[in-house]
Amino acid sequence: MRTAARQIAWSALAMLFACLCAAPASAFVVRTTGTGAEIMWSAPSETYFVNPAGGPAGSVSAVTAAFESWTDVSTSSFAFLLGGTTTSDATGLRDGVNLVSFGSLESGSIAVTFTWYDTVTGKIADSDIRLNTNFSWSADGAPGSMDVQNIVTHESGHSLSLEDLYDSTDSEKTMYGFSSSGETEKRSLDPDDIAGITHLYPVPDVAITLSSPNGGEAWEQGSSHDILWIVSGDAGPTVRIELLKGGIVNGTIASSAQNNGSFAWNVSPFQTVGTDYRIRVASTSNGSVFDVSDGNLSIVSPPPPPPVVLTGLSISGPTSVPEGSTAPYTATASFNNGSTSPVTPVWSVSPTTFASIDAAGVFSTLAVPSDQAVTVSASYTFGGVTENASQSVTITDVAATLTGLAIAGPASVNETGSVQYAATASWSDGSTSSVTPSWNVSLGTYASIDAAGVFSTLAVPSDQSVTVSATYTFGGVTETAQQGVTIVDVPQQEDLDGDGVPDTEEMGPEGTDNTYDGNRDGLPDGQQDNVASLHTFDGGHYVTLESTGRLGDVMALGLPGDAPSDIAFPYGIFSFVVDIPAPSAPAVMRILLDGISVDTYYKFGGEPGDPVPHWYEFLFEDLTQTGAEFTGLFEITLHLVDGGRGDDDLSANGTIVDQGGPGMVQTLPPPPTVELTSGGGGGCAVAGGPHGGSFRESPGARGIPILVFVLLAIRGRWRKRM
Repeated sequence: MRTAARQIAWSALAMLFACLCAAPASAFVVRTTGTGAEIMWSAPSETYFVNPAGGPAGSVSAVTAAFESWTDVSTSSFAFLLGGTTTSDATGLRDGVNLVSFGSLESGSIAVTFTWYDTVTGKIADSDIRLNTNFSWSADGAPGSMDVQNIVTHESGHSLSLEDLYDSTDSEKTMYGFSSSGETEKRSLDPDDIAGITHLYPVPDVAITLSSPNGGEAWEQGSSHDILWIVSGDAGPTVRIELLKGGIVNGTIASSAQNNGSFAWNVSPFQTVGTDYRIRVASTSNGSVFDVSDGNLSIVSPPPPPPVVLTGLSISGPTSVPEGSTAPYTATASFNNGSTSPVTPVWSVSPTTFASIDAAGVFSTLAVPSDQAVTVSASYTFGGVTENASQSVTITDVAATLTGLAIAGPASVNETGSVQYAATASWSDGSTSSVTPSWNVSLGTYASIDAAGVFSTLAVPSDQSVTVSATYTFGGVTETAQQGVTIVDVPQQEDLDGDGVPDTEEMGPEGTDNTYDGNRDGLPDGQQDNVASLHTFDGGHYVTLESTGRLGDVMALGLPGDAPSDIAFPYGIFSFVVDIPAPSAPAVMRILLDGISVDTYYKFGGEPGDPVPHWYEFLFEDLTQTGAEFTGLFEITLHLVDGGRGDDDLSANGTIVDQGGPGMVQTLPPPPTVELTSGGGGGCAVAGGPHGGSFRESPGARGIPILVFVLLAIRGRWRKRM
């Protein structure tokens, strides 16, 4: 209910701000916090990733060109860097990854920009752009479609913290708040747009000017060259030198080089050939002081070496192979430069009566009546030259018989467990091999074993002895092996305080502290029948429950499939029983969480007047004096009454039964019910979060949405719609 009221308040702000937007034309407008601080990036550059799924062909190049329009402003120190493509669709999340993606938007907006910032300092932490796939898109300004570069140039201005302009005299500017299909006007920055980014990110008095390479050079793979730059002012003792390709950081040449104006770079012989490289030199102590090559550097291949000619071929492998076995053969080529190299030739064997060889050189033999001679051959072609090699091989006749059988596996297995047993056969030639025997177990009262040797046990009243047997037959010879196995009776874990949680579970998150005191009352939780500490069902969190009465049957449960879909349950749910002094008496339960703040509590059970178990929100109400109160940042207090609201058995019997868990309301803004037009007036909505508050989202709305800029505050979430 409080969330809904907050949404209405922002809607009222949207109507008011729509009137305020009809102000005289401005050169540029910078977004500010409620404290008057300008919202802006603190770093001199930010990296964006592009998810082109759902967009037109050429989307990545169009997005890159849009960002470069702002990066190329010579009077600004800020640079957008393209980090490449991604399959992530985490738009609007404060995950530290700046993302441009395509997807359906519930509003009629062409695009939306989401930005997280600190409401006190104005420092931006994350900015994502979503292009609405309910519109047709192109990367070449085609009529009837929205142009990707045009719209992203505008939206990336929002990422810089520049506001929309709505006066008709602003219509030629990139930050003009309206657009239409086929328009490409916003691709090029207006002088007022340039003044905006220059105001936010001016070039400092200290400067680094890169002089070489500065465009037009062609450096070979494996060559060495000097990177040269000029420093004015105090830019610090060291610089970071990076290689850019297509505007994206391709690699770091030097992370901390002396800022003396020169660095010798050895180009990797494996550096990808390309014509779109540039060098960036930046101060390591002041990242806003940097320079990038004015033009592209080419990385080219060195002249080709003299041609290599195949001069010979040799075979390596055994000269004799037993029947019914395999052996590897390899081939080595010789070349005119004196080098040799392993190669994959065309293999063959002759005759093929008792042997074959595959493309990888694995030689396989069949059983032979007596020793047989064959020839293994290899043929390899390189540069139009073919070389052949051959080797004589004897297939030896081997007579072996089964002489023994052994079982491998544990001598003891816990009750209700399973383990793998294996069998190994011994042969007259001294060899051994794994075999699949016939398995059996006796007595079979508490155990069984399947054909694959998987031994499974049932619960036992005490330790039980059984025998695992294996029988294997080969060539008319049968061998049998046996192994004694003890099925171990595993004792139940102790629960001395009787709250349903084993004592070892109450020894803290690591299970090693027998004095663990989750409710900080000076007594170990494992010794108090009204306190229980335990992990959540998924093992990801550790919580403490404290009651005014004795606890019992405390359990952490997974989230049922029918739980409310609009509620997130980060701790899963819990069930417990509280014994109270007298029937119909109240009880108080405190739940201490370990780091995630929640804002609601849901229970599953019956209510007075509606006894059929169901999910319902259990917040405190004055009438019944029952429900959940959020008495601390990570603390919930439940007020329960035996037989009343919150007691699942609805019986005044001296026992309160509870099943539920803390949650977070997940509310999405309702879609605007407006008709989309290509022109007309518009407005903006600003919703500033409270100073020092936690992260929240407050949706806003406006008259005719065309382009959207959303700021999500680090201390109070903030949204603007256009």
